[in-house]
Amino acid sequence: MMKRKEFLKRVGHSTLYGGMVLTGLSGCKKDNEQRPAEDCKLTGPDDLGPFFVAGSSNIVNLNTQNLPGTPMMVSGKVFSGEGASNPIENAKIEIWHADSGGRYHPEGSGDVSDYEASQITLRGFVLTPGDGSYSFQSILPGLYGGRARHIHYRISASDHDILVTQSYFLGDARIQEDPLSQNAGDCRIISFQDNGSGTQVGIVNFNIKKS
Repeated sequence: MMKRKEFLKRVGHSTLYGGMVLTGLSGCKKDNEQRPAEDCKLTGPDDLGPFFVAGSSNIVNLNTQNLPGTPMMVSGKVFSGEGASNPIENAKIEIWHADSGGRYHPEGSGDVSDYEASQITLRGFVLTPGDGSYSFQSILPGLYGGRARHIHYRISASDHDILVTQSYFLGDARIQEDPLSQNAGDCRIISFQDNGSGTQVGIVNFNIKKS
């Protein structure tokens, strides 16, 4: 896995994916003032959606069935409260998203025990170490219905409120059309880079509220 220093050295050029210009890193920089401002303090909540399945596996590569698509790696940190001075150890980040054709696996909810193992992929969870960091690999999600491209997260940690949220893709024209992504602000819209090996990499941090 690419070390963070190496990743930061490699970013700085743009690439094109599915009609979206992917450039730079995630953060609070405005995208031509097209998105509402967000203070990048507490991460805003978002819709759970109809396809959350509890009981997913602790895995780094969500694409357990090697589905076709552009490789993706997302990393960042989870912090307690506002700012970046209090990383959370042992935060659980459950992640799920559509495949490159816009289909979820499974296209349902409930628990993993309700499905065959072959029906479960592009979902799982990671746990943060002492510095609050996380990373996972997968493939870039495709378009689903009228939604902007997105990734779902459910983040839980001891003594903190559970955060259900989504991240979006910088340059996606649907962001201004999707009622959910219109309110995402700058800090949940990720800018991706090609790492030189064909993998799109991006960073998004989460700040969750202490109970």
